[in-house]
Amino acid sequence: MDCIYTGQEIHIGDYAVDHFLPWSFVAHDQLWNLIPADNSINSSKSDKLPPLDHFLPKLAEEHREAIRIYLGAGKKESALEDFTSLGYTPRDLQQLNRERFLAAYQQTFCPLFQIAQNMGYEVWNV
Repeated sequence: MDCIYTGQEIHIGDYAVDHFLPWSFVAHDQLWNLIPADNSINSSKSDKLPPLDHFLPKLAEEHREAIRIYLGAGKKESALEDFTSLGYTPRDLQQLNRERFLAAYQQTFCPLFQIAQNMGYEVWNV
């Protein structure tokens, strides 16, 4: 897997778990807002908002693929119950094509992004 922010390969044991929207804003650790990231980039990003137009499609695609692989391996859907916050079951998400999966993410992330900006969260300059 590559870091969605740098494009560099992420190595086991040498990464941070990034809250795509800052934890200080969402105040949860739900899977749909988490992504492995390069340690230094995660520190640099801190509690800033990533530009959605560039990074949300990458986040959505990584999550789409992870759900597909996980459920395709016969794993229990209950481990992915965080994704029901998006308005879909994990099985429903598994069936969505790339465009519809991204649309589901946009439906959740875009309003949250705007609220965070209105509250004073800065957009991260990569």
